[in-house]
Formats: sequence, C-alpha cells, structure tokens
Amino acid sequence: VFDRITRMDPPEHDVWRALLATRFRPRRVATIEPDVRRTARNLVEFARNAGELEVVEHFAAPIPSTTIGDLIGLDRHLHMRCHALSEISIAGAPEQAAVANDEIYAMFEPVLAARRIEPRDDLISALLTAEVDGRPLTHEELLGYLLHLVVAGNDTTANLIGTGIVHLAGDLELRARLVADPSLIPAFVEEMLRFDGPVHML
Repeated sequence: VFDRITRMDPPEHDVWRALLATRFRPRRVATIEPDVRRTARNLVEFARNAGELEVVEHFAAPIPSTTIGDLIGLDRHLHMRCHALSEISIAGAPEQAAVANDEIYAMFEPVLAARRIEPRDDLISALLTAEVDGRPLTHEELLGYLLHLVVAGNDTTANLIGTGIVHLAGDLELRARLVADPSLIPAFVEEMLRFDGPVHML
C-alpha cells in the first residue's frame, strides 16, 4: 500500500487521502499546536543548556517524529527510532528499506492489537473504523497506510525546517526581520514551501 499510494492518481488517490482528511483540517490541527510548541521549546532549552545545536538531529527531526508519533499513538520512546527507520525507508538500498519497513510494521502491530480492543482518539483507531469502497481496510493496508504517514510526515517537515534555517543563516536581514516581528513567521513558512519545498522529486 505504501508504494501504491505514492504512485496513485485521482480518483483512486482521493479515496485514500480522504481516509484521514478530517484529522488534518485547520481546526483539528490547531488543537495539537500547543503540544508542538512545547516540543520545540523543550528542544531549544536542551540546546541552550548543551551550548550547541545540531539542527537536523536535535531539532528538525524530533519535532515531526514526536508529533506524528503522538498522532498515530506510538509510545514516545519509539519515536526517534521510527524516524531513523523512515529515513532508511526513503534513502536506503531496496534491501535495507525492506528491513526498515518490517521493523516499523513490528512497532505498529501491538498498537493495532490494543486499539482493536480499546480505541482511543488517535490515527490508528480512526483507521480501524475507516472504509475504502465500502469495506474496512485489510491488515496489510493498515500497516502500509501507517508507514506512509510516518515516512511522509517525518521527512517533509524535517526537510522544511532544515532548509528554512539554512536560508535564514544566509540572509541575516530577513532573520532580523522575523526576530523583530514574529507575526511574519507564518508567511515565511508558506514562502519556504513555495521557494524551496521539502520534496523535489519522487
């Protein structure tokens, strides 16, 4: 399913995209903003105490991995391991990617089993009740869809944060404007998505 979703065209792609569309509408996303901000502040505070920050490893990667992991319902101690595996899934040789995917699937299995018994307000529980063409998802489709969420959610956001910081490091005037007026930051993020998007090709 993971490979198929990335290659689907409408209308088939629309069906799979719609499975969790309500979970990513602006009003619903706004409810997780405090948790994302808290994660970011904690990472900055850690860097301040350490005296240095490796931007991708210590900031850009943990934010999306923590956020998507929480949304899915993974235990937090698995988040960064899941991120590392998703990187292998994207950039590793086919044999390495297959092993990484299998390990990610193994992380999902106990959560799927638990949510079948006791659903929660997370993406796994939502997918367990979702339907495609009037039928529930098969177990393999569930695993593939969850893998797609992890890989897409981790890689794109980490890349956007990383490239945004690179551009700010090279444009001190723009950086000073954003520091002086944080209300400009949302427009900066939107412009980064247009100017140097996190996905250049598949």
